Amino acid sequence: MRSEIARALRIVRAIIAALLLAAVAASVLLPRETLLRAAPACLSRVSGGPACALCGMTGAFAAIGGGDLRAAHAQNRGGLPLFTAFVAAGCAVLFDEAIRALRRRRTSSFLTLRHSTGEPPCR
Repeated sequence: MRSEIARALRIVRAIIAALLLAAVAASVLLPRETLLRAAPACLSRVSGGPACALCGMTGAFAAIGGGDLRAAHAQNRGGLPLFTAFVAAGCAVLFDEAIRALRRRRTSSFLTLRHSTGEPPCR
């Protein structure tokens, strides 16, 4: 049961990391106009209220993807820290999964070697 929960949490973590890295990749690969058209309007601004904390974040990510950090800062001051956090979190998950895969591969190679030499398996 515990291993099933751990596996489920790793899957959720991988999905979240993929979404974060997809947002970063979209901001780098897609034209600014495409990103701005695809982004929903801020409900706070549409209803006439004050700007929310994420207002301008799509424009900031698009500016960062285009290499214009000043424009990103003008769009939303939190854009660069959030972009950096997205990249860091996504890369951390990828790195962790790569290390896990290497450990699994090394362990299975070791067990195969022991089995082929006639030694009893590790327990």
